[in-house]
Amino acid sequence: IQSTFLLLIIAHQFVSLVDFRALILFGTQTGTAEDFAWRLTGELEDRGFHPQCLPMSSYDLGQLPKEPLVLSVVATTGEGDAPANMASAWDTLKRKDLPRTALSGTRFAVFGCGDSSYSKYNIVARRLDLRWARPRLPP
Repeated sequence: IQSTFLLLIIAHQFVSLVDFRALILFGTQTGTAEDFAWRLTGELEDRGFHPQCLPMSSYDLGQLPKEPLVLSVVATTGEGDAPANMASAWDTLKRKDLPRTALSGTRFAVFGCGDSSYSKYNIVARRLDLRWARPRLPP
C-alpha cells in the first residue's frame, strides 16, 4: 500500500494537468508484479488518470516517445534475468544501437518487486531505471 501511494505521488508530479494518461508496463514471472501493476492501474483510475496496463513485451516500444508517463513494475527471476513477459522488450531497450530519440523525453518511474535475500535483488529494476535515465549510454 505504501508503494502504491509513492507511485501515485510520482505520477502526479510528472503529468501535466492537461494530460492524465499513464502507461504501466509490467514484467513478472510469478504474477506479483502484474498484480501490483493492476492495483496501481485501479488507483490511478480512481484519481482521474487514464492508465493503460500491459506486459512490457506486448507494448510497441516505438510508441514510447508519445507517452507522457511510463510506470514500470518489474521483477527479477533466476540469476538476475528479466521475466519472460518482458524479455524481448528488455533486449530491445538494452541495445547499444538504440536511437537516441527512443527514450528521450519519456518521463518514467520504476518499481522493482522481489525478495531482498537474493544476491541479485531487483537487478532488472535497477538496470531498467539506469536505462531510462541514460538513454544515450549503453546499459
